[in-house]
Amino acid sequence: MKRVLTYLAIGAAVLSSCSKSGVSDEFLESDSVSLEVGGKTVLAYEPLTCQYAYNAGKKQFRLSDDSFSSYYVLELSKPINGKMKEIECNLEWNTDKSSGSGTYTFKIEKFDGEGRWWLSNKKKKIGVSFIIPK
Repeated sequence: MKRVLTYLAIGAAVLSSCSKSGVSDEFLESDSVSLEVGGKTVLAYEPLTCQYAYNAGKKQFRLSDDSFSSYYVLELSKPINGKMKEIECNLEWNTDKSSGSGTYTFKIEKFDGEGRWWLSNKKKKIGVSFIIPK
């Protein structure tokens, strides 16, 4: 009986870390600019070792490490606003953990008054967060 309870506890812990959006709860709770693929953070902004840029004209966000070996580039199809539920974006990334590119429809999970946005694509299990500077 003890073994069954242990398995149940482990299973509950694993299930609780995934949200219905296909990304982890940790991703949705984090204030960091980051990219998550398959439930794992593959790139997160670190002030001492990363660069982050926003091009308003292209509606494009870039996060990279200082050597440019790990990066993501996210380009919105149109200006984003709080009334939208979804947005189509081009996303390209390359890290030591994962790489890919494509056009994806992202659900807008949340946004805050500081310009932070959290997007997810449940089918591909991709989460991307960014900040639009004021």
